[in-house]
Amino acid sequence: MRQLPSQDRPHRLRSGKLRRRRSLAHGRQLHGDGCQWPSRPQDRKTWTIDPAAKLHNGPAFKDYQELRDIIATRADDFARGYSSALIEYALGRPCGFSDEPLVNAMITQARGKNLAAREFIHALVLSKAFHTK
Repeated sequence: MRQLPSQDRPHRLRSGKLRRRRSLAHGRQLHGDGCQWPSRPQDRKTWTIDPAAKLHNGPAFKDYQELRDIIATRADDFARGYSSALIEYALGRPCGFSDEPLVNAMITQARGKNLAAREFIHALVLSKAFHTK
């Protein structure tokens, strides 16, 4: 069967590269040869963000640095929450009471390396729960 020349082919048979090239050319026509998108109006509203807050049943903080210091003083709680969040993400299910040994093993391994994030992930990937997912 003879193939039709490219200009006679239906649009659906054209390559994606050609379609992309055409869409870029269309953008140049709309926005000039510089390919710059239209600028946003300069009279936009701006808001000031107040970073001060209070943790639930915990201390208040004024800015990010104070929040970081509060989290650093509660490293074990943060490690437990981080471990359970990683387990939920990796296994695709909520972290339950049956995962407590895995959480404890992850924290123990990570504590040996100053609670490095890669140690949490390494312990999770080497776990039996991850391989039988």
